[in-house]
Amino acid sequence: MGFVALTGLWAGEGAELCLRASLAMLAVHVFELAWARRWLALHPGPLWVSVLLTVLFGVLHWWPLKVQASQVPERDGA
Repeated sequence: MGFVALTGLWAGEGAELCLRASLAMLAVHVFELAWARRWLALHPGPLWVSVLLTVLFGVLHWWPLKVQASQVPERDGA
């Protein structure tokens, strides 16, 4: 909806609010990239895919990577 407001296909007060909310969410996800970059490198695919997924989905993408990285393997027989 923010893209529609940005292109001018939707005008009015609601469009302006939606555009601002979309830009704010995009900014939050860009800051997330800087903060979560060490976990983004753990993604099994190319880094650009991980960056794109973070911009689109944010914490829903990198949180499982963080949890997986923080798991300590069990020591057998110790």
